[in-house]
Amino acid sequence: MGRGNSGRCRRHNHEHPSLEAELQLKKRGVVMTAAMRDWQGAMRESSGASRLVVENIVVPLDGSDTAKLALPVAKTLARLQDSTLHIVYVGEQPGTPRQTLQELGLSVNDLRGAVIDYATGAPAEAILRMAMELPNSLIAMCTHSMAPDKTSLGSVSEALLGAAPPRLLLMTPDASRELWCPHRVLLAHDGSPSAASAILPAAEVAQLSGAEVVALHVAAPNAEHPDEPGSLPAPRYIDQPQHEWRSWAGEFVERMLALGGSTAGITFKLLVTGGQPGSEIAQFARDNKSDLVILPWHGKWQNQKGGAVEAIVRRSACPVLLICTATVGTRS
Repeated sequence: MGRGNSGRCRRHNHEHPSLEAELQLKKRGVVMTAAMRDWQGAMRESSGASRLVVENIVVPLDGSDTAKLALPVAKTLARLQDSTLHIVYVGEQPGTPRQTLQELGLSVNDLRGAVIDYATGAPAEAILRMAMELPNSLIAMCTHSMAPDKTSLGSVSEALLGAAPPRLLLMTPDASRELWCPHRVLLAHDGSPSAASAILPAAEVAQLSGAEVVALHVAAPNAEHPDEPGSLPAPRYIDQPQHEWRSWAGEFVERMLALGGSTAGITFKLLVTGGQPGSEIAQFARDNKSDLVILPWHGKWQNQKGGAVEAIVRRSACPVLLICTATVGTRS
């Protein structure tokens, strides 16, 4: 995975436009673009912002080839964040290190820079317990270890979603890549203050990897506006761009920048489109070959099963990092 002397993924040569907003009528709705040349100086520290401080990355493996597909993503994030990679095997501990490698289907090179932890009990409970015991952890895993089930995200993945850990990275088998480095980060944002918990993590990933950040706001037709105090919903009429769109875009960008950290050299764009959030975000991620989707969510899986979160994880064709707004900032 191309890395420079600083340990970062290889940067793309992005153009850096000045802050601007432009409106266009698209077949799928209104698309507004706002890009910023540099977040340094424009971003201010906020006590309410959530940093993506990851000290430990937990990768559950069961010996299947599918489960191992999460390793390239986890290894890159571990290098970028300078965190420890924990490969977790749920089951009886094999007798020797060689037997462990055989059981997990790993080579010595696969384990370079990683540690193996053993856990017993139900898989989801054991994985969650391991993550809770490690400070500032992130769980990274493939949704299925067997053939993908089109009716669910896999029993272990759904059990973890039900527990709503602060940071959970999920990817479907078709999102796997032998070499992975985030060059295009897609940040889903609904305009609510709680969604701001994903802004700084997106900026930090971009700073460490040299990625471009695209914030996508989906203005769903006839949808209720967020009732969270301080929310900034988009104007109602997405098919009739007027002056309020330009004003709204400026306010939206200002709020996002105010919650960011002191970063430099990040290309940032704001896009607004109409439609259903789950399908629009997933299609944008596919069409634009996003490498990572960062998605803030409220952690209420039973209320959201079959909804936007599942659609984004299942159909984005790239890893999805879920930041739980209900638990972020707690010791995970």
